[in-house]
Amino acid sequence: MSVKLEYTDHLAEDDLQLVSEAASAADVLAQVEHMSWDDLSMVHLTNDQGVKLEASGSKMDGMSVTFIVGGKSWISKDGPTMEQAKEILRRFAEGDPNWKETFEFEFFQNEDGTPGTGQKSGCLGAAFFLIAIISAASML
Repeated sequence: MSVKLEYTDHLAEDDLQLVSEAASAADVLAQVEHMSWDDLSMVHLTNDQGVKLEASGSKMDGMSVTFIVGGKSWISKDGPTMEQAKEILRRFAEGDPNWKETFEFEFFQNEDGTPGTGQKSGCLGAAFFLIAIISAASML
């Protein structure tokens, strides 16, 4: 099985860069290892069914994993370790049908960006917005 592999080492500043339209699990893990993770970074995978899996974070801030199916998003309930993030990326890239069982997820938001049931706010979206503001302010 193969997946589309994209990444960025500077999530607040750069767009995702395409690595491969048909990456293997080994390619995905090699990309994760190649990245420094010093700044907020992301690895973004898309499988043949259009399911997207994103592992993002940094050494200092920790990691989160999000997956998107049909425009709806789920986020890791607890911050996974880098090893757990690599494990789910590997399983997803290999086409393991049980990849979601790597750790617990909670519904995050609907396709239109509204919070999911029981959520009071879109924390991840707010975090990225805050990062963008801080980045813009630092350039002044």
